[in-house]
Amino acid sequence: RAAEHLALFRIGRGARDEAFMQRFGHAAPAGPAETAAALLAMTHHWRRFPARDPALPSELLPADWPGPRAAQLFAHQRHRWTETAHQWWTEMESAPLAL
Repeated sequence: RAAEHLALFRIGRGARDEAFMQRFGHAAPAGPAETAAALLAMTHHWRRFPARDPALPSELLPADWPGPRAAQLFAHQRHRWTETAHQWWTEMESAPLAL
């Protein structure tokens, strides 16, 4: 029974990691507002993973487990997008309200 649960976990979590990489791996936001939106969406999706991950030892995971690649992608895109997104956010905060 434990092996069955592990197999289901691998399928579900692996599929989520793959979907995350497909959605954000080739994302190229067109401007500052789009970059902020992409960073927010990516972070929102990424924050769900730890709650669903039982932190299994690597020897229990398949060799092609996508988790490390998804983590690398998150770190890479976050590094690329953070400065532009923060600049846009700062500009929006200081802009006068249009009533």
